[in-house]
Amino acid sequence: MIIIANILTMLMNVAGAIAAFWLGAAMLGILLLLMCGMHALWFFLARSRIPLAAELLKSSVDVLSTYKTVYAVNLMMCFLCAGFTILWGYAMVPPLDRANKGTAGVGTGFLIFFLLLSLFWTQQVVGNLMHVTTAGLTATWYFAGKNNMPRNPTLASFKRGVTTSFGSICFGSLLVAIIRVIRVIVSSAENSNHEVLRCIFLCIINCLENLLEYFNTYAFVHVAIYGCGYIEAAKKTWELCKQCAFAAIFNDSFIDVTLSLLIVGGSLLIGAIIGFLYFSYVAFAVAFLVSILVHSLLFAPITSGVTTFFVCYAEVPEGLQHSAPELYAAIHSADQNGTGNNAQAPRV
Repeated sequence: MIIIANILTMLMNVAGAIAAFWLGAAMLGILLLLMCGMHALWFFLARSRIPLAAELLKSSVDVLSTYKTVYAVNLMMCFLCAGFTILWGYAMVPPLDRANKGTAGVGTGFLIFFLLLSLFWTQQVVGNLMHVTTAGLTATWYFAGKNNMPRNPTLASFKRGVTTSFGSICFGSLLVAIIRVIRVIVSSAENSNHEVLRCIFLCIINCLENLLEYFNTYAFVHVAIYGCGYIEAAKKTWELCKQCAFAAIFNDSFIDVTLSLLIVGGSLLIGAIIGFLYFSYVAFAVAFLVSILVHSLLFAPITSGVTTFFVCYAEVPEGLQHSAPELYAAIHSADQNGTGNNAQAPRV
């Protein structure tokens, strides 16, 4: 599936380039061809890492197909986040109205800042809580094995997320939320005299935000596995980065391309069917967007599971050797670059 997804992605770039040249958009066509060439070069150079990514993806799907409660937990959290967002929208109307009328004072500015921070912080906390829940479930399976799983492991992982690990989740989420608020404020600022500086600053902020979000993905896996605080998890994540950062990046890239193609492809198919049945472009667009949201919700735990399997195997490969010898043999055989390092087992 990973190989097929990458080949299809490159073919779509070529098809897009041909269409661009046909329509006279030569620069777009050249850009798409360059993207295809870079993708092909990266795919060729990283081809030895495909077997490991495939085994981790298969393992994550197998675990989550057994414990489907994680999807119910994620759906519940999404509804709660949606409800909060609606209430937040009502609260945001008055200060924005005063700002548009030019009657806003310092207090209104602080209120808008606080409301933006509360929105981004809540969204980050909800997303990271779902991530930690899935990571905790996957880590439990990794070390216990399918025959020794405790009762209701998903709910137990969720309970740890909203109790002992909640402070760590909130702290790590706050860091990203603050950066996001700064980005929004800078983006909304109107100052033509310093437009170049604003663009440079926005680029730096965007890069910092993306790096921190990616770092948090692994930090919160450590929170789920070890039950440690965010600072300790960040230290463990940094040690993991020094050990196998490129292996993690290659693995995530393969998984992201595969799942993204499945999400978009499945959503296009559903949208096309609905649009054909109702003979409406609007029906196609609505069905496509709704399908994107649903597929993203369903595939998010798979990504969390893959990340958790990677972290566990990179740090404690012998844990899987004891709990699932056959799976360990398959992953060890696929790991042609020596990701596992026989690190110290986590505290229980």
